[in-house]
Amino acid sequence: MQSEQKGRVPVNDFLQLPSSERSATTPHVAAGFLAAPPTPSHTVQFYDDDAFLFQTVARFASAGLAAGEHLILIVTPAHARGILGQLDPQLAALASSSGQLTVLDARATLESFMREGLPDAECFRAALEPLLAGSRAQSGRGVRAFGEMVDLLLGDGNPEAALRLEELWETLVAERQMTLAQLRTLQRQQQRVNDPAYVEQLARDKLHFCMTGQTCYVIIGGPGSGSAAAARAGGTPWYDRLWDSVQQADGKPAGPAAGGSRR
Repeated sequence: MQSEQKGRVPVNDFLQLPSSERSATTPHVAAGFLAAPPTPSHTVQFYDDDAFLFQTVARFASAGLAAGEHLILIVTPAHARGILGQLDPQLAALASSSGQLTVLDARATLESFMREGLPDAECFRAALEPLLAGSRAQSGRGVRAFGEMVDLLLGDGNPEAALRLEELWETLVAERQMTLAQLRTLQRQQQRVNDPAYVEQLARDKLHFCMTGQTCYVIIGGPGSGSAAAARAGGTPWYDRLWDSVQQADGKPAGPAAGGSRR
């Protein structure tokens, strides 16, 4: 049934593939991670084939629905057809009617919070937080989201807006203790890293590089700070989680006791 909410995609229109053509249960290189990703987490996967995108997101979505988690897909209509067509039609239809599954048009959602070529933080929250708050109240379980809005901005040739949207997502993921997955076309990523303006912006924002003749300031614990977002969420800053993952990969126990203070 079509929702009155702007940008909502009618799920039942895309539940059309016969079972023999669905691939949500075929072998996948990241099957274990897609079934049970850590929470909170923000994962980016690159792809150069739509079939891989459909299979990957369908696995991520199917596992979330089976676990009783709320699922939010922010996708283009073309990709909605490919992803939803891979899901079990009865499970997806039931999840849609109960509010467990929400599918939004990526372009319409993006335009709802873009202001003068950049994402507006307040409008971004106004667009997404009601969905997140409602899903928590309904299920009491986790939230999984998949989004294509960053990839759309990169395709539009707006890497500054893409970086800003990444930061807004990071803060929301930490505060809401949710799982976010994004897939991006490999070709766009190659164009992105070959763009001097993007590399310069990334060096300023992430590494705090200061260009010749500029005076730069870093606000400790500001709105865009990973540690501030984690503190508000009662979680762990991204750099601590990164160090924990390095220690675990090396076979050492995670946490300060394993290696003393990280600061």
